[in-house]
Amino acid sequence: MFGKRKKAGSILALSAMLLASFSSVSSAAGSSVTLYKDTTYQTIWGFGAAANHPVNELKNNYTSAVQSQILDKLFKVDESNAGLSMVRLEINPYTSSEDAVQTTFMPSDGVLDWNTDLHQRWFAQEAKNRGMNQFYAVPWSPPGWMKDNGSPNIMEGT
Repeated sequence: MFGKRKKAGSILALSAMLLASFSSVSSAAGSSVTLYKDTTYQTIWGFGAAANHPVNELKNNYTSAVQSQILDKLFKVDESNAGLSMVRLEINPYTSSEDAVQTTFMPSDGVLDWNTDLHQRWFAQEAKNRGMNQFYAVPWSPPGWMKDNGSPNIMEGT
């Protein structure tokens, strides 16, 4: 299992690799691309990032200066940054005893806990502050209390 610093370090490494791949493609010798504005094969709404465990590490284990540097690399749209345009938020199924990071906002029938997923809300707000405006919330599984076998895991129960 990765340590806390390695997880967040992987965010920075991913950002660097992503930016390096863009710059190496643009400078490849002898390569050319022809675009036809009137021909559409596929509509792409944008490219994004998920707000899960590495985002929690970024929020809780780094200075605001390092956070800003990484978030700028991810969401700003000039030539030296990735310009991501979407954030996928997870609607989590776990109780705090099952996963302290990915905790559901509805731990039992009729109980709502709006203090969960603070890292996801922080990440979404930081992306929005940098001009990003597409957010998607995806449930992986209902909480265990909603399933016959009581398990929040996707592959278990019904």
